[in-house]
Amino acid sequence: MTATFGSVSHTGSAILKGRPAVRPRMDGESVVRAYYRALDDHDYEAFADRLAADVVHRRPDRTIDGRETLVAFMRDDRPNKETSHEVRRVYGGDDVAGDGAVDGDAGDGDAAGDGDAAGDGDAPDDVDVVVEGGLLDATGRELFAFADAFSLSDGRIAEIRTYTR
Repeated sequence: MTATFGSVSHTGSAILKGRPAVRPRMDGESVVRAYYRALDDHDYEAFADRLAADVVHRRPDRTIDGRETLVAFMRDDRPNKETSHEVRRVYGGDDVAGDGAVDGDAGDGDAAGDGDAAGDGDAPDDVDVVVEGGLLDATGRELFAFADAFSLSDGRIAEIRTYTR
């Protein structure tokens, strides 16, 4: 199909001249699944595209601030790059705008109902998607189980809190 807009003709669904690309709207579950897929495939451009510019990733061993810093860490500095994420359960995910409520919680990030999602006195107040899974090595052996709590803003990941056992 060819469409003509002013003096610009275009075939298919490509971008009009002088206009920024429009990303298709994704639900929260699709956003986080795309995050893991890009990370496991070492597709750091797609990985970066899932992240807000001011993303914060709170891990058990460190906090990483900013998209460029997080991409550089995952690409160059993470302890083991030959891993994959096995996603076992996803909670929430219908709202990419970020209403702060994961199904089963009161919107306070405290799915357990004990007043503190992380057990560290600093409960996130806007968790949109929670993923339970396992980090697998190159042979498929589980290195550890994890839960990631994602806060989304404008269809991108604004904050990740990783919990491991």
